[in-house]
Amino acid sequence: MDLFQPSAKHGAFPSQLYSMKRADVYKAFPELARLINFMDSLVIRDEPGEKESASSALTMPDGGATKAIEDFNYQPMIDEAAKIALDFRKKNTAELSAYLFIYRAVARHIVAMYLHIDQYRNFHKNYDSSKNFLDQNFGLAKESVPEGLETLVLDTEKATRGYGPEDDTVKLLQESKLSFVLAYPDYAAAYCRPDAGPTDVHQLDPVAYMLGGTAERYFKLLHLAVESKLVPLVEAAEAMMNGVPTEKRAEIINRAADRSRDAASVIIKMPELSDPAMYLHLRWFIQGPYNSPSYPNGLTVRGVRIAPGGETGSQSSFAIMSDLVSGVRYNFQEDSLSKMEKIHRTTREQGTINFLDRLWESACKCHADAGVAERHARARLLQSTNYYLLGHSAAYTIHVLAQQKSVVSLQEPDAKRPRKEDVATGGSAGSFLIKKVLERQAYLEKMIESLEGTTHAFSDKESNELFKKQLDAVRRHTEGERDGGLDLTILRKLVGFTETNSVNITPPLS
Repeated sequence: MDLFQPSAKHGAFPSQLYSMKRADVYKAFPELARLINFMDSLVIRDEPGEKESASSALTMPDGGATKAIEDFNYQPMIDEAAKIALDFRKKNTAELSAYLFIYRAVARHIVAMYLHIDQYRNFHKNYDSSKNFLDQNFGLAKESVPEGLETLVLDTEKATRGYGPEDDTVKLLQESKLSFVLAYPDYAAAYCRPDAGPTDVHQLDPVAYMLGGTAERYFKLLHLAVESKLVPLVEAAEAMMNGVPTEKRAEIINRAADRSRDAASVIIKMPELSDPAMYLHLRWFIQGPYNSPSYPNGLTVRGVRIAPGGETGSQSSFAIMSDLVSGVRYNFQEDSLSKMEKIHRTTREQGTINFLDRLWESACKCHADAGVAERHARARLLQSTNYYLLGHSAAYTIHVLAQQKSVVSLQEPDAKRPRKEDVATGGSAGSFLIKKVLERQAYLEKMIESLEGTTHAFSDKESNELFKKQLDAVRRHTEGERDGGLDLTILRKLVGFTETNSVNITPPLS
């Protein structure tokens, strides 16, 4: 299955997963429609807005939501999904592949609800906003899910990964070739609204909600917008895999550097469209077991203990792909990014993983014959990627750390100032995103220095100095200096922020 292989046609996220209409899916697959309607009955907030629904998993009696999920009959969905998988194996069309992803996405949203609803109910009832979130105890996630739901998730997961019913599910789980909890492709998938085209995030609606409301909608869709903007970066990757000469690679990498700034505009827009105050509510349901105290014993699936990564923007292919194209990755073998890659390999689709593995081999060889023009282009790409990563780090500290009243320390611990730190409780990359920027910025300085005296000396040093000022502001906010909030004026200027760049889907479906 190659739906999720990055492509110069659609970037790193397939357009089939944000162009279909909900009504068409309902008509074609009645059991999937019934599953979606069941999930909708559990969603806590109305859409649009943040008003709580009159009837939801939150308003049910204690244990009501989990019992409803346990009692639901998943067999008709298992049968319908199996029919789609069989048709896909015969025809191998992107459309059928997308339907399997939608099935999987909705089922995994129900898994997220089942695992975390009791924790969320405790949080909703007992959370003290004046104290550090991490110092409060809201109980543990469940360690397994009902058998029928487990089967539906595993069957659709195997189909989307290219495995058939004859493949040993337990063995695949033991080899970490299957994920289970909600993953990036699941929550980024969206329907296109009636009588609209998928031209910007306002025309899309996520295929499923958990918390519900406007904040969740835009949190998901803005990550999708980032992925859609990676077409030039994928072109640069393909150029390396196809053995394009260094002069031509320089041109393509420069285009990737220019367009990467559009992705930063998306992340800068995040706090405006997705209310940061709602993120602590949403985080319960996108929290994976990776390094999470919610799962002291992991999650049991078919008797196998697993610890898949959390489901956040750290799963984006942007940073990993960019570091391979720019060459930075080969200078940091065991750094903060390696943690992100471990999560990425478990939660992303096989087509994406295979693409990045091929890029690793090809890009490594390309660095040996890189001319000075390409070296300059790579420095520009690293600079643009640092803009995005800093924007992502800023969004993290605004949405998570500030709401939790927690920090990420970037210096040696101070025994005189003990404080509870966020350690990516929900699988998020907060503790190493900002460190990654600091590491890459130091390397960029070396790249700039190496270009001095060449025909392609790095001339945009003013932007580099401005960036370091913005980096320092985000670092201080991350470490807990938050009076007056976080001003991103400098970053907006550096990336050429526009409202259009922040919300459009690139490229639009033709």
